[in-house]
Amino acid sequence: MAAWIVIYLQKAPELLTAQTICKNIESADWWTLGEDFGLEENAVNDFMETIQWSNEPLSFGQEGQRPVQFHLWTERERILEEIWELPASTPPLIQQHLEHIQAIVALEIRISQLRTMFEVVAFESAYWLAETYVGIIQADDGQWYDYDEHRWQPISS
Repeated sequence: MAAWIVIYLQKAPELLTAQTICKNIESADWWTLGEDFGLEENAVNDFMETIQWSNEPLSFGQEGQRPVQFHLWTERERILEEIWELPASTPPLIQQHLEHIQAIVALEIRISQLRTMFEVVAFESAYWLAETYVGIIQADDGQWYDYDEHRWQPISS
């Protein structure tokens, strides 16, 4: 079963590659982020030393594990369909942002990979996408985040 981290972007990426994402998130403090999930430094080091990125399909993972896949949708019909499926209780700030969406990137992650380095790397990728392409993030639990004021605390209104 999959969980989803979805980034609603006001600018569409011209080209989204594993190399581009990896390069732009490599300076993250993986040890502190892993610590927030209760992960030991050795586990973080092992994961980061063995992470594999791919362009076909756009994904990252480890050998023997299902990768986290990036799905990029820029077709207007698909974008409208995804927005239409959001709950009516979506905060007004989010609704305003959604009026200008040009692309959606959905990260598909196994539920068993939540609260692991898979989720840490997925969220760092999501934050980079949100910052670079003027986006807002919907986490797997339905909470909303951005790359700035609401990076750690969800948007509630």
